Amino acid sequence: MKILQGELKNNYNSFTKQYDRQYKKVKDSLKNSSQYLAGYQRVASLQAWNSLLLVNTISKSCQEFFLESQNDALTSLIMAQSGSWRVSLQSLRSCIENTLFCMYYKDHPIELRQWTKGEHKLNFTETMKYFTKHPDFSGLDESICGLDFLNREYSILSKAVHASAKSFRMTKGLKTTSLMNDNLHSLGAWNTRHQNTLRGLNTFLVVLHKDTLTGASHRNLRKTISLSIPVSMHIRIRKDLNINLFDPNK
Repeated sequence: MKILQGELKNNYNSFTKQYDRQYKKVKDSLKNSSQYLAGYQRVASLQAWNSLLLVNTISKSCQEFFLESQNDALTSLIMAQSGSWRVSLQSLRSCIENTLFCMYYKDHPIELRQWTKGEHKLNFTETMKYFTKHPDFSGLDESICGLDFLNREYSILSKAVHASAKSFRMTKGLKTTSLMNDNLHSLGAWNTRHQNTLRGLNTFLVVLHKDTLTGASHRNLRKTISLSIPVSMHIRIRKDLNINLFDPNK
């Protein structure tokens, strides 16, 4: 056993050096992509929601869910910057869950107390059914509510979590392990998932807080979330929700 442990120690030291070299190579190869800056701007929208509105409107226990969703979105960005694509997508799925759970438990304080004791378990399907029937979403098209985006993205991201599709494997086409790579197709795929997820979450949150965002209120929050919601949707949001967003190009 001592001989084996010695060999494993040497292998570990070799693996660590190899990992460090590969990490630097991949990160240097990907660092100039403008998609990462856009991703960070999208994540900033969650911080804006948290610090400019939710900190004053939801309980500390609910806010912990939302803080974790911010952490998930940032983790996804960092993992993408290092070329760890599957992990980055898994973090996005968790970001969706934590945001939805935050808003669900805001409306269900008794269930939240049960959850803190391990006596209440919430799942995505149950949560989406609740919001589909939520009065704030009544009469609104799903595309403006974010619910269709969240349903679609969660389904796609779940394939990465549950290893149910070869396309998400880091080792596809290889005969060895692969912790990271600088595949530009994977970067584009991650950017699409990240973009759609943050778009869905922001429109979802806008609908839930539409009465708070009308007129000139929360100008800085509306500016920040405008970076995550396509300009093509701004007119519909103004018409259907009476909320004015900002064109990032102006």
